[in-house]
Amino acid sequence: MIFPADNIKSESPVKTKKAAVFKTLKKNTMLLCLGVSIFLFMLSYLPVPVIYPAFIRYNYRLGIFRSPFVGFDSVRFLLMSGNLWTLAKNTVLYHFSFILIGNSLQVLAAVLLNGIGQKWFKKTFQTMMLLPHFISFVLVGLFAYNMLSYDYGLVNSFLKNVAMEPIKTHSNPSIWPAILVLTHL
Repeated sequence: MIFPADNIKSESPVKTKKAAVFKTLKKNTMLLCLGVSIFLFMLSYLPVPVIYPAFIRYNYRLGIFRSPFVGFDSVRFLLMSGNLWTLAKNTVLYHFSFILIGNSLQVLAAVLLNGIGQKWFKKTFQTMMLLPHFISFVLVGLFAYNMLSYDYGLVNSFLKNVAMEPIKTHSNPSIWPAILVLTHL
């Protein structure tokens, strides 16, 4: 026997609420434009005060807003110096190496951690791996300086102890690409 209540299809309250929201937005297209306008404002106009110092000759006593405005002199200097191609190439290559090496090491660490059976060891190791992300870059620079210092650095102290010649890392440009990649990781 079929009851009359069985033939009635009731929509779920979630579907009716979604339909009501879409119906309201369809009627009020200005609400849709408001979200886009806010997003456009955030991406277009909020960065302007941050870009301003690139167009002034900064004087500490005068401050940012009273320093003389020089316009595109800084950009002109960069273009005339001939270093723009080198700067762009280094930026792209360093970031490519950061992404490639960083992602490869992260995938390797994830695969190795997946093979560990003890849960407490896995959690401890993950915590130790994430801890450097909460350290300031000033401290990372300090660690790198203390490890690479010519007189008292950890690397050169070890080299002196094994009767090898210390490395002048701060004056040798060929070593810095490796140092930058390693300190970034």
